[in-house]
Amino acid sequence: MKKLFEKAVAVIALIALAVTAFPFTAPIKAETSRTELVIEPNAAVLSSDAYWEAEPVRENAVVPVRDAIWDGSIADGFSGGIGTEDDPYLISNGAELAYLAQQVNNGTEYDGAFFCLTNDIYLNDTTDWENWGHGADPANRWTPIGTDYHFFAGSLDGNGNAVHGIYVNNQEDYQGLFGFYNSCHMITNLGVSESYICGGDYVGGVVGHNYSGSVVKCYNTGSVHGNSYVGGVVGYNADYVTESQNTGSVIGSDDIGGIVGRNESTVDVCYNTGNIIGNNYVGGVVGVNVSFAADCYNTGNVSGSGCVGGIAGENGHAVIYCYNVGSVIGGTVGGLAGCNYDTVTDCYNTGSITGGYYSGGVVGWNQYESDVIDCYNTGSVSGDIYSGGLVGWNEYESIIMNCYNIGSVSGGSYVGSVVAYNDGGVEYCYYLDTSSDNGDEYCVALTDDQMREAASYIGFIFVEVWTMGGNPAYPYPELIDNVHVGVFIEPEPEPEPDPTPGDVNGDGFITAADANIAMRMALSLVEFDLAGDANGDGIVNAADANIVMRWALGL
Repeated sequence: MKKLFEKAVAVIALIALAVTAFPFTAPIKAETSRTELVIEPNAAVLSSDAYWEAEPVRENAVVPVRDAIWDGSIADGFSGGIGTEDDPYLISNGAELAYLAQQVNNGTEYDGAFFCLTNDIYLNDTTDWENWGHGADPANRWTPIGTDYHFFAGSLDGNGNAVHGIYVNNQEDYQGLFGFYNSCHMITNLGVSESYICGGDYVGGVVGHNYSGSVVKCYNTGSVHGNSYVGGVVGYNADYVTESQNTGSVIGSDDIGGIVGRNESTVDVCYNTGNIIGNNYVGGVVGVNVSFAADCYNTGNVSGSGCVGGIAGENGHAVIYCYNVGSVIGGTVGGLAGCNYDTVTDCYNTGSITGGYYSGGVVGWNQYESDVIDCYNTGSVSGDIYSGGLVGWNEYESIIMNCYNIGSVSGGSYVGSVVAYNDGGVEYCYYLDTSSDNGDEYCVALTDDQMREAASYIGFIFVEVWTMGGNPAYPYPELIDNVHVGVFIEPEPEPEPDPTPGDVNGDGFITAADANIAMRMALSLVEFDLAGDANGDGIVNAADANIVMRWALGL
């Protein structure tokens, strides 16, 4: 058994840092105390039922009159304000936004200055935006705000507005509405909509590279393309991204994520519904998670060829209180993380998982000294080799504990209802006895009725971590701080086998007793049974009783 307390302390420290360093606006809930993961009351873990209510996506807003669409010109200033927090610079149109980009990229970084959008901004006519990049290019190309030499260091409040019609199509790095952000402040309440952003490395719908500063309550509904470090909201994150969402498609090569391509700090209370496509390290929320991802979920389809996960393609630190319902396809693939180097806890998957070498409902490859704790899977898992209901491959000194699987598991070779290949520790794990043909020697098989009873889950910590019986839509254990969403569909009952004609009492033999019962049926003295219909004419009468007696006598 590894030193779980040491990892617990690391996770706690990150949570505490996130809470003390940034004033979250979502409701806060202090919960959970247990051996594997101790969270002090003042750590204030966000509950999954506290997901922020996003501003309505504004992409269906009325398209403004022609003169409100940017003509490609650059203004000679802003429409108002002096840049203080109480009197921010006001940006009301595309020309003024382009002026900000020009000033920043020429060296005026606006360190500590405040900006505010006064309305939605259209950089192009967005009528045919879905076809941009395929020969139907719009009139105006966008130059991102900030470069790696001259970054934006101010604070911008979108005020609930969106920038529509961003068009970027090149192979240069640091692309997005903002190219490079380095500030002690934040970009907040801002949307990017009906846009096509295609670049090299460090590409995001809102920010290409977030070196320092918070990206809060931002969203992207456009398409984002790039090579490495590509995300729907932020390409590369070294600070906070919180309460943000992506619904657009994200396509790239390595480190590709629905919210963030590569996360070096904190991503929490974020979700993705867009389709995410890449090669290596592809995740519905984060492509590569080096730090901390919490209270996030994915419903989009995620596909790649290397490490691919519903939440993180590769997890190098902590994924906690997250869930995936989208389908995930890849080489090494997991419902939460394709490759796990540290901790996945209090998470679940309901999406279908299809892999090549290592496939798992929660983690595909659980590498040396890594943990999967308090997790479950209900989605189908299939792969060519090493397919497990929870984990495909569990390495030496890695732990799977307090987990269960009810999803179907199939594959070529090495198939397990919980873990396909285990070289580590598996404790207090359970699986539905019909989940696969192979079963699992490391875990306990339960019938469906047993899986609906709390007493079956020895080792589970109910009341503090797990609960069951309070959700009519889901009859199995669910996590208190990560409530199961979606409608549970009861499996179709197994059809009753057709009765054997003549074996009226169902004892496996045809005797005089059966003939007697058949005669009583013919006289309506007992209830009709199909087994008494020996001649198959749909009724039971004296002729059937006679046939049954002849069968009993061997005639």
